[in-house]
Amino acid sequence: MTLSCAVLKLAAMVTIVALMPSQFVSTDAAIYDVGWSPDTDLQAWADSKTFYPNDSLVFQYTPEYNVLEVTQLSFMNCLTTSPVIEYNGGPTMIKLSEPGPRFFISGGPESCLIKLSINVSSLPH
Repeated sequence: MTLSCAVLKLAAMVTIVALMPSQFVSTDAAIYDVGWSPDTDLQAWADSKTFYPNDSLVFQYTPEYNVLEVTQLSFMNCLTTSPVIEYNGGPTMIKLSEPGPRFFISGGPESCLIKLSINVSSLPH
C-alpha cells in the first residue's frame, strides 16, 4: 500500500467518525449513589433510572454490611454462598462495563434484606 493510499484511508475513517451522530460516540457516563441499607427502596429507585455501559454505581455502606454481586438464580433464591464477586469494608464503586442484567444482594447480618437488580441498556448515552 502506498503512503498516499494509507493517508486517504485514514482521512476517510476520521471523516466517518466525525460525521457520526453524537449518540454513537458519546463518552458521557453517570455515577449513581446507592444507599445500601434496608431502609431504602432500592428497586423503586433503580426502576426509575436507565443505566448505560460505563456508568458506575457507588454503594454507600458501613463495614457491618457487604455487597454481593450474584447470578439471577442466587438473587431470586437469596443464595449468598457463591457470589460472582464480594465487596466489603465500605463505599464501593462498580463500573457497569457491559449491557445486560446485574444482581446485587447483601450478605451481612441482614442477608438479602437489601437487594437490587438493574439492567444496563445496550444503547449508549
